[in-house]
Amino acid sequence: MGVYRLIIEKLSQGMKIMDVFSVLRKLYAVLVFILVCTVLAQGSEAGRELKGFSKPMPEIESLDMEKFKKEARLYRKHPYQQEELGYKIFIPKDWEQGEEKSSSNFLMNEKLFLELNIYYSKARMGGRSKIIIQAINMDYNLTAEQWYIKYILESGYTMEGFKVHSEKKVESLMIVMEDDLAFGLRTIAHINGKKMILVQYYLPLAYWEEEKAIQEAVMESFELNKIVHETIGTSEKFQFLDVAEVYYPGTWKIISKPFRTVERMSIKILNIKEVMEEEKVMSYSAAEGHVNVYLVSKIISSSLIDEIAAFRRQIEGTGLLVGDKLDYEFDWKYHDNVSFAITEVYEGIDSNSDFLDYELWFSVLVGGNYFYFITLLTPSAQENYISWARNTQGYKEIVKTLTPTTGSFVDHNDQ
Repeated sequence: MGVYRLIIEKLSQGMKIMDVFSVLRKLYAVLVFILVCTVLAQGSEAGRELKGFSKPMPEIESLDMEKFKKEARLYRKHPYQQEELGYKIFIPKDWEQGEEKSSSNFLMNEKLFLELNIYYSKARMGGRSKIIIQAINMDYNLTAEQWYIKYILESGYTMEGFKVHSEKKVESLMIVMEDDLAFGLRTIAHINGKKMILVQYYLPLAYWEEEKAIQEAVMESFELNKIVHETIGTSEKFQFLDVAEVYYPGTWKIISKPFRTVERMSIKILNIKEVMEEEKVMSYSAAEGHVNVYLVSKIISSSLIDEIAAFRRQIEGTGLLVGDKLDYEFDWKYHDNVSFAITEVYEGIDSNSDFLDYELWFSVLVGGNYFYFITLLTPSAQENYISWARNTQGYKEIVKTLTPTTGSFVDHNDQ
């Protein structure tokens, strides 16, 4: 159906002219989606799962939770008088509790876990079960899944099962050795405020069959007393004159030149340990994460597809090739002034090296009289998971906080 025919049909149905244009904007959004996929995508989709972290939790014949709680003892704790550390948990009545942690004098940092409480089963020939609850400060704004995978990679463990409950909570099962005994270790990692709470139930494999359902029930009963919402890390704001503003992680660095025109503006935001003042152009390999933000006025843009194609030529001019589209799903909430947004992820292939794997994240946003293109180049999760996790979280903050301001709704040709 042609555009003019659509307008006439909608007006004949009694629709207001502004509502007609609202429909057209939605159709335009669909067109943008098609154009992004057409221009950037080459080949089939590839998966994104990090190897070894896609195993579901093993199925267990669960206990009746109401019955279990009636037969167990409830522990409601407030360790070190810190509200972020408070929790409750149901544990079998024949278990005993370790030393109480009630003093307000404690040291918690980003390097070492602080023990909150420990609980022991009765002594047995094949070894005692135990529950250890610990906490540590988070030093970066990661999801629970990202933090826990980082923890597992650094610890060298192999997981038998893994479940993501939410952005703040994950659960895993693995086999570990301790004092020459094999344990089935079930773990919950739960973010609260700026702290990560780690709950670990060690079950000797000699008693696995008889106790595995109890282990599952105990862990399911764990709850935080109070959910604390705090931002981890600091943010900085950058303004594109009166056209737009964006927030980015405070530890990242901006590289920008004075804007010569309001029709085209761009900045680089780099996640690197140090930026040399005299270095205005960074190679892709110099940064752990490399974000570009481009603003293009619709007035001077011949078409969106031409802008995307020009962007691709610019990227490939650096020696980085755009590869297969990767299978990511996004449910990000954007600023109200953004009328349309889409994010896609592609393989980034370094034509100068066969040894480095990258991902190229690409977002198109529309707001006011501007197109906004935001890109991230990052080592892939397989290449460097810790850098990937930090980069993608930083990129998420940048994209979600991009805000078209007053100047983006002004026709600068009329001024």
